[in-house]
Amino acid sequence: MPYFADYAKRFTDPPFLIALDPAGDAHEPGRFLRPADLGETSENAEWKTVVIDSRDRQPIVPKGSIGFRWGPEGEGRWNLDLGEVDPLLTLLGVHDEVVDVELVRFDNAACGMAMPMRRSVPAKRVGGHLSR
Repeated sequence: MPYFADYAKRFTDPPFLIALDPAGDAHEPGRFLRPADLGETSENAEWKTVVIDSRDRQPIVPKGSIGFRWGPEGEGRWNLDLGEVDPLLTLLGVHDEVVDVELVRFDNAACGMAMPMRRSVPAKRVGGHLSR
């Protein structure tokens, strides 16, 4: 388990916050939450991604996320470098609320029946945006 958690934090998308958009009586996954959504005005803030650091439970932009690829500020820092950042893989236990999220099941999509699936997930308000 520790190996998998370390791998997931350093090489996959689950630590990055996803905006949850209202959809009827539930929510649906939106796009990655970005520093620009939180009022940050650094270079390419609309292209960087955000995680919650497990140490202080605050949103942070790890060095090397996609927005660092363009512009002088990120030159040479194109690979994700967490440094001292330890991203949370779940908001369970630090969440503000639990919300229902509609997810599409792709296992039936081949027969034209992409059926939705509803799950309750822990969510946190970050910069006024509900996120997972």
